[in-house]
Amino acid sequence: MGRAAAALGAGARRQADQVAAIVPAALGAVAVEAIWLFAFRDPTLAGLEFTGDGWKALLLACYLPLLLWGPLLAAVTVAYYRRRCRG
Repeated sequence: MGRAAAALGAGARRQADQVAAIVPAALGAVAVEAIWLFAFRDPTLAGLEFTGDGWKALLLACYLPLLLWGPLLAAVTVAYYRRRCRG
């Protein structure tokens, strides 16, 4: 009986650990995407003045990859869920 109870407890613990990883990651993916979409709501950057077009291109090249952070985090969260929770 002791082994069965220990095995049952370990399974419940593992499932709780998975939920503790999946829920914050999913909420974080949504939050990060919302933050960066709000930050880049004006892709023309009309409110900023640059001394040249090269500086504007450099700023966009550096910051536009941040828009991929949310979808990529969501993708790895789904992959983790599929791998750990479904078998």
